[in-house]
Amino acid sequence: MTADTNDTSILELIEPPEGHSEEIIEIIRDSVKLELHTAALVEKKAEIEKVCTTSEIKEERTFSKEEITKLIVLFAMANQLELDNLTVDKIINDEQGTLLVLEVKSPNPDGGYQIINYTIKGRHEGNQSQTTSIDRTFWDKDDMPEGGDIVAEYLEGKWHFKA
Repeated sequence: MTADTNDTSILELIEPPEGHSEEIIEIIRDSVKLELHTAALVEKKAEIEKVCTTSEIKEERTFSKEEITKLIVLFAMANQLELDNLTVDKIINDEQGTLLVLEVKSPNPDGGYQIINYTIKGRHEGNQSQTTSIDRTFWDKDDMPEGGDIVAEYLEGKWHFKA
């Protein structure tokens, strides 16, 4: 007996039980995809890693790199970004290791890219964030910013994603 070396994911080979919708299988596939891509992105080394020596966090709850990475991957999946091409651009922690900033880069087909950026509410070495949020900025192939928007904000104990 030989092992099948087909590149088809085992999850693609699942047929739903009789009487159940394909939607259940899609939910399982998406959940597994989210976990796998989150784990892979967490393991990637950032282009820039920095420790912020003067930081005043104004958020009651802090988030781990893994938690924020999962939110960013979820956003990338919902916006049909190429998950395998995501890279960690920048990580800034305070001296206690609390995550202050996480930037993930996603290349665009036109040669530009977008930065998906998490920042915790507070003042960090002269920079200030009024809310804990995830935003994105679009950059052209010449590294010129082209605009951006807020993706999600952490308000009253919940993440609120924008449509």
